[in-house]
Amino acid sequence: MNDSPSSVELLGAITSLLKDRIAPEISGHNAYALRVAINSIGIVSRELELGRKAEADAVARLEDILQESGTLDELNVRLCEKLRSGEFTLDDKAVFRHLKQTTIDQVRIDQPGYSGLKYAKPSD
Repeated sequence: MNDSPSSVELLGAITSLLKDRIAPEISGHNAYALRVAINSIGIVSRELELGRKAEADAVARLEDILQESGTLDELNVRLCEKLRSGEFTLDDKAVFRHLKQTTIDQVRIDQPGYSGLKYAKPSD
């Protein structure tokens, strides 16, 4: 049994320390740099929590659209090729749904406080 804190828990503890104890003690450019660091830690934490599922879901959607398998990078390249060639367009509902859901998933990781996120819904 592993009782150690998870990576996400450790990042949360670091963030709390920086926000609660360090941030009040500094100002100016160093305060700005600290806010950038805290935000970066938040992105890493959300990537650890949400990234694998988002990637697996994207691969599944792409494999369904393209009718082939591969890594996320390989499948993204194939989708781009098909979009550039005109074989796929945004009128294709599966392609549009994939691109929209991929964007929603990435915004949840990068900017979860983005005001438009609460209105974004997967396409039908």
